[in-house]
Amino acid sequence: MEKATIPPRAGKVFSGVMFDVYHWKQELLDGSTATWEMLRRADTVLVLSMQNDKILLSRQEQPLLGEFYALFGGIVDGGETPEAAAKRELLEEAGLHSDDWEYVKGYRYTSKIDFTGHLFIARDCKQAAEQRLDAGGERIDVVSKTFEEFLGLVKRDDFRNKEVALELLRMRPEELEAFKKKLFP
Repeated sequence: MEKATIPPRAGKVFSGVMFDVYHWKQELLDGSTATWEMLRRADTVLVLSMQNDKILLSRQEQPLLGEFYALFGGIVDGGETPEAAAKRELLEEAGLHSDDWEYVKGYRYTSKIDFTGHLFIARDCKQAAEQRLDAGGERIDVVSKTFEEFLGLVKRDDFRNKEVALELLRMRPEELEAFKKKLFP
């Protein structure tokens, strides 16, 4: 099912640090109208990063969120393509670089927030730099998991990327095997 987007007739009623709020009059199924509201934010990226026969991901701690596991990723900055953002985030959060990238898909998370999360695969990752983390805002350790360990991790409450977890858990065995071959050709 395609998620809703903010219609052109909507007006911005609030500009925030991360979210902008839009209102518009919407005709309902019974012919009446109501004020509808949606949020807009910058698109995001997630990176499934591979090194040899392992998946690299983060064990993070952030204010308000506590400790969790997540794929590397973040916000697409203004004027940046999703692929450029994915490469930048992988380098900043893990100090990793890859020359072998593949776009997997875009996720529209909810009907109330207008943005897309872009998922990429980065194969044959190499250490290229030190981490450059948000000062005081995040602690990130790079952890290495086999594919099977990763599948166990995505089932945990402290795995943050629920859309990726859902995608993997919905795969039939033959689809999961094909996806594993995509990660580790």
